[in-house]
Amino acid sequence: MSAVETPTETESSKPTEFSGDDGTALKKPKRQRGHTVCYAPGCRSGQYGAPKASLFTAPRDEKLRKIWQYNLRRLDKPLTAYSSVCERHFDPRFIERDFVHIVNGDEVRIPRGRPRLAPGAIPTLLPDLPGYLSKKLPRPRPTKGRPDLPAIVRPPKPRKPADAGRSEESTTNGEPTCPAETNEGDHTQQQARLLDQGPLTAERLKSVKLPSQEWCVIGTLESMRAVFATSLIRGSGEGLEISHPKYVAFSNGDGSEMIAEAYFQGALCCRAIVTTLEEAESFLQDAHATHMCRGAMWDTEFAEVCVGVTKKLLQKIGKNDEDTVFSLECTRNVDAEGAMCVPCRLLRKTLLTRKSRVRNQVLKRKHERTEEPYSQQAELSCSNSAEPEQNLCSDSAELNGS
Repeated sequence: MSAVETPTETESSKPTEFSGDDGTALKKPKRQRGHTVCYAPGCRSGQYGAPKASLFTAPRDEKLRKIWQYNLRRLDKPLTAYSSVCERHFDPRFIERDFVHIVNGDEVRIPRGRPRLAPGAIPTLLPDLPGYLSKKLPRPRPTKGRPDLPAIVRPPKPRKPADAGRSEESTTNGEPTCPAETNEGDHTQQQARLLDQGPLTAERLKSVKLPSQEWCVIGTLESMRAVFATSLIRGSGEGLEISHPKYVAFSNGDGSEMIAEAYFQGALCCRAIVTTLEEAESFLQDAHATHMCRGAMWDTEFAEVCVGVTKKLLQKIGKNDEDTVFSLECTRNVDAEGAMCVPCRLLRKTLLTRKSRVRNQVLKRKHERTEEPYSQQAELSCSNSAEPEQNLCSDSAELNGS
């Protein structure tokens, strides 16, 4: 009776292997999971003891993900496709919590098991940071079929002298007036002024106040577009080169809205919706105050390293109009002038390590080549010194034999 053999490893427990082009077995890469902690700075969502909040994975589109990272104002590490951002950083209009159906002309809402983001959602709120870092979105437009209420314009109240304001308090029925009423009146007056000015257009934007003398208006053939840029002039005479490190484009959206886009070194870094000239000025000021990443290294430095760069590493390297080598994952914005972002800093460290390795290999080969003639001369001298000894031994042997 034969003994029963116990299997050492079942088929299900073996790791899945794939054969490469050369026939070697390759292990299947592990699938990464989304992060369970919010990426936004100062936010504790997902951590132990923090209030529960829904987390949304960052978009896989690289351009849209860079806009997310720019709005979240975090510079210590890049936003990856596996990072998560909680619901506290999105405007409520971007979060869909119900299934919406129209049944017999009536709107029926069914709660979702998990909320999801609307298409084109962008984080704009940073409740854990100073308020000026959050971007306020314009009020949503009324839905179709709902009549628009006319704006209520209240007459301005007569101003009282400063002494009278200190001694007497304005009361209504024996109670002090609520400050919300005055704020509401100011808000309605502001809306009335906006209605009088008309919708925001590209022609009106050309008269906006520029942040500094570095900025200028660039003429375009498109009448529905206004472009502002900083210019960098290099060379002289026939070899004159003009580049635009920063430029902001305003294009017409739906209705009275203008879509503002900020490009740093040719890459889209920020996108917002503006409805007034004040919002356009603040967008330009924000773009002017943002510091750009200086890149991993200059083109002349990279020329010394490119000999030993592998094909896989070359796929992560890019160049801009200023002949600067930078990482394709570059965030474009940093917290100080002349600084580098985290991806470019890691790329520079990798390139410098490879440069020193190549230099050591070259020096080692050069040292081996210089040592070869000396070793050959030493071997010849040893062989020449051994020949007289052999002759003496043979002569002594002949004498002894005789």
